Amino acid sequence: MMVADPNDTKMAVSWRGLYRLGDDAKAKLRVCSIVDLSTTSVGVEMPGESPDNAIVGQEVVVWVELRATIRNTARGRRGGARAGIEFNDLSGEAAEELETLRFFGSRW
Repeated sequence: MMVADPNDTKMAVSWRGLYRLGDDAKAKLRVCSIVDLSTTSVGVEMPGESPDNAIVGQEVVVWVELRATIRNTARGRRGGARAGIEFNDLSGEAAEELETLRFFGSRW
């Protein structure tokens, strides 16, 4: 298990997302907000949960929403379509957030 490094610099973000507790693919998806991230951890606000540590130690899956516009399409390698997309509003904070993901070497 990876333990968050307390010296790892966190960057404030404001992303919408969804999360699911546990490994049950049929479990309810819930709305969340991603509020900070670093190379080893993410801060997530979970409005439907209690802060009483009942969820500490549980596995969680988090999906992040990044808005974009489809600019072009071509045939995909496995059939279907391959879309070239451009992120919307890549100025200011949004541009910094994506640059941080590149800096961290994030793989999605």
